Amino acid sequence: MLVQRSFPAREASGRRGSDERSRPNSGPLWRNRHVLLDFWDRACADERVQTAGPMSTRRGVPPRIAACLGLLSWVRLAVATPARLWWSISCACLVACGSGPVRPAQGVPKGDLSFFRERLSYELREVVEDNDLSSISIAVVDEHGLLFEEAFGFANAEDGVFATPHTPYRWGSNSKLFVMLALLQLEDAGKVSLDAPLTTYIPEFTIGPPPSDLPGAAQWKLSDITLRSMLTHHSGLPNDLVTTMFIKRAEPFESVIDKLAPMNAEFPVDYVQSYSNVAFALLGVVIERVSGESFDAYMQHHLFYPLAMRSASFVWNDYLEENVARSHDASGKVVPRRRLFTVPAGSLMASTHQMAGFATGVLRGGVGEGGRFISKAQLSRSMKAQNAGVALDFGQEQGLAWFVNPLARRWYGPSLAHGGGLPHHFSAFFLLPQSKLGVVAVTNCQRGHGVVQRLALRALELALEGKTGAPVEVDHSPNEVPFSDEPDDAELDSWAGHYATPFGDVTLLRSDDHLEAELAGRKMFVRPLADGTMGLSTEWLGLFEVRPDQLAAMRFALEQVEGQTIVVGVGADGRRRPFASKYEPVPAPPIWRKRVGTYVYQPGPNEDPVLRGLELYVGTSGALMARSLPTEVAPELPESFALRPVEDGSMVVEGLGRTHATRLTVDERGDLHVSGGRFSKRERRTARP
Repeated sequence: MLVQRSFPAREASGRRGSDERSRPNSGPLWRNRHVLLDFWDRACADERVQTAGPMSTRRGVPPRIAACLGLLSWVRLAVATPARLWWSISCACLVACGSGPVRPAQGVPKGDLSFFRERLSYELREVVEDNDLSSISIAVVDEHGLLFEEAFGFANAEDGVFATPHTPYRWGSNSKLFVMLALLQLEDAGKVSLDAPLTTYIPEFTIGPPPSDLPGAAQWKLSDITLRSMLTHHSGLPNDLVTTMFIKRAEPFESVIDKLAPMNAEFPVDYVQSYSNVAFALLGVVIERVSGESFDAYMQHHLFYPLAMRSASFVWNDYLEENVARSHDASGKVVPRRRLFTVPAGSLMASTHQMAGFATGVLRGGVGEGGRFISKAQLSRSMKAQNAGVALDFGQEQGLAWFVNPLARRWYGPSLAHGGGLPHHFSAFFLLPQSKLGVVAVTNCQRGHGVVQRLALRALELALEGKTGAPVEVDHSPNEVPFSDEPDDAELDSWAGHYATPFGDVTLLRSDDHLEAELAGRKMFVRPLADGTMGLSTEWLGLFEVRPDQLAAMRFALEQVEGQTIVVGVGADGRRRPFASKYEPVPAPPIWRKRVGTYVYQPGPNEDPVLRGLELYVGTSGALMARSLPTEVAPELPESFALRPVEDGSMVVEGLGRTHATRLTVDERGDLHVSGGRFSKRERRTARP
């Protein structure tokens, strides 16, 4: 039985907390909690689900309390607008259900998917409601086809258009899976070799060397950059042309070649995993040149056709202009679409139903509804880790585009994953090849970041239980390790210092028996744990130190790898994930001190920039710091990044991996050049005498 329903999300006026500042715990750490939680979800052995709603906060709530909460929600919604009345009634029905469908007392019989479907449908409703999402669409499959598909909410809240499993969504970086498959098809046809240099297929391509102070930089050659290194995010190419990421009107993405020419590689090849969208744009150019077809035409003929995804596309057309799920901001308001310049890296538009067919085809070994789309041998090779010798990856397995075994739950077995993110659009794609299960999920709301991934994992948990009949024993407790009674002074001293993190620059300061830091606007405490690692706690109301469940699960260690001091997240099973790198601040050179100030981005006529400007300032450590000015997509950007000088008088961002090692240069006019864009200094206005 397939379930296919929709319900209307609330209007912006009726949304809980449409003004973020009015929400409890609405500081930068709360708004950016998904970064820390998503990192920790990957690091923890049980890959625990941390989203709001039935997957966490409501689990274990007494039925009477759940009913009262539901009744209050119903009353609040009922008075919002008359158009929401029937939705209010459906909420009342949920109240009657208490905490939703309950697992049978005798357990779930093997092969019985009824509880899985009922429970997932219930939790999907709750996730949309609890997170104020415009919509979510999700599908679960096995090798035989659909097990479940459902969509809730609005594809377009402005016009009252409901989402369905056949609504086209924007899938972001899940596009890269199709780029990878196209190249494997071309390799099977003898037209490319993944181990050939990129310049074999794009002879005019050029880019400058990485910073000379990195190990291996002196031996770097342009020919080191191969198609394989690009498919595994180990090419060292920049992450994005941040300022020119989005455009107003379509233009050939082949121009990425010229845009990269004056820039530099960020890392030597195979030094560290550093996610790169521009690398996949270049791979799209390769596909066009060796196939003799346009990129989208190649995808239509060789992938979408055998996968029965005939209305899917990488380029906008009349059908997609009218039907693609609209972008909704955090308040639920429909906002203008942003069109991606690096089309192959993230422009795929398809329905959840179509993506479910793609997932089924992969589980079948490369056979779609319309026939075989990739050889079984090539598909199998794409799922193998390619980066075993890269020490700074800390055992994270990277396949060809796939992230291999990112899920640490032992009962999952081998796993494959990818995700996607564009402004206001987020998607997840998970496969369990051994269990022959897959899930795809997508949302069109800014609040959906992280939610679709966690909902998808929950769907796998329920589906696997239904298929096997074995209870899925997942410990959702925080696995807390107590703080040490006798902290080691030398250990605390070794941790003190400056770190480049996903939140920007963080300084750990020694204070008696612990360290203190400000992390994304919240005061944090770092204390030794009884097992020799470090744990986190935070300050509550500026009065007390508390250790919420999310922080109680976290453990960190300090490790020396490739001459770098790395903070590593440690899961309960010993799996490690790099989280931050330690650095010694380099005093800002005098010439750069004179350049301190605010720089405003100067966009080209077709650019739709995501950066409004940059602020350069000298931090308390004496290092030059950079901070992005807020935009409507990211209204609050507390992150500051430390810079260090390199050989040609330019500066690079401290740290490893994505968003780090970006280079800042200055031209003869004094303008800054960053990620392919130009920034002009805003002159101070002098007061009148």
